Amino acid sequence: MWKCYFIPPPPYGGHACLFFVWFSVRKQQNNYVLIRIKEISTCTPFQTCMRARPSTFVEGGHEQELGMKICAAQTRPIRGDIAGNIGNHKKLIDLAVSQAADIMIFPELSITGYEPERAKALATHQDDKRFDVLQNIADANEIALGVGIPISSKNGVCIGLIIFQPHEPRQTYSKKYLHADEEEYFCSGQSFSVLRRGDVNFAPALCYELSVPEHSEQACKNGANIYLVSVAKTSHGIENATKSLSNIAIKYSMTVLMSNCVGPCDGFESAGHSSLWNKQGVLVGQLDDIKEGILIFDTVTQRVTALTI
Repeated sequence: MWKCYFIPPPPYGGHACLFFVWFSVRKQQNNYVLIRIKEISTCTPFQTCMRARPSTFVEGGHEQELGMKICAAQTRPIRGDIAGNIGNHKKLIDLAVSQAADIMIFPELSITGYEPERAKALATHQDDKRFDVLQNIADANEIALGVGIPISSKNGVCIGLIIFQPHEPRQTYSKKYLHADEEEYFCSGQSFSVLRRGDVNFAPALCYELSVPEHSEQACKNGANIYLVSVAKTSHGIENATKSLSNIAIKYSMTVLMSNCVGPCDGFESAGHSSLWNKQGVLVGQLDDIKEGILIFDTVTQRVTALTI
């Protein structure tokens, strides 16, 4: 949490400043205490300061690096039910917030389910009022969210990932590289490459894009150190993806997180197994093929947390 102190201008002239201190709640010997973290004094606009996230904290008299917690959600979509899926997203987001997650990604087309034949009827845009609840959650809990939705564009319907960042305008990542089976229903989007959250650069990828070498190569060239992959895959697809993503992690020294769904999609059964690879390409965390849940990775401690609902 932030605490803010206002320092008025001195009587002989000068600027007023805001002085921020970041605190973390930690449990010590069955008591919850506030741990003081690095201070920031500034004369820049208030909202900009509030979005700043210190990279270190002080505990026990020693300065330590503050990790970024990245999270993959594993959902069981209700086919074509946007309101119902938003409600299910909220449950998993609450679980991630309880673990102090900073970034959370959902499976491909998570808000509607992977339903190409129904995508045109379900397509919408990033400023759809139904998504305001997700923006409010992102703002209130300082968490960035990536959720999947078919997006209307002037060229047709794109496979989109709406990015909700705290106190920021929404952005949409549109899938650029389509599988041949998708070309009948979707058009290629113009995806952006890298987003920044705290001290971390992360690059989103949508399903088939992980199989296109140019995609991960460009992400690395643009400074990404985390590759967030949103998919809707069968068991066979997951088997192939795990090999590819391990190789990407090794080749570019990137942490890789994959979010998949479970249950029926359009013409196939999605196989879950949302997974995490460290920079050495080692599989360090994975969910099963049945339950909904979350997989969290702390970039500093390398600790993996898996929770299901």
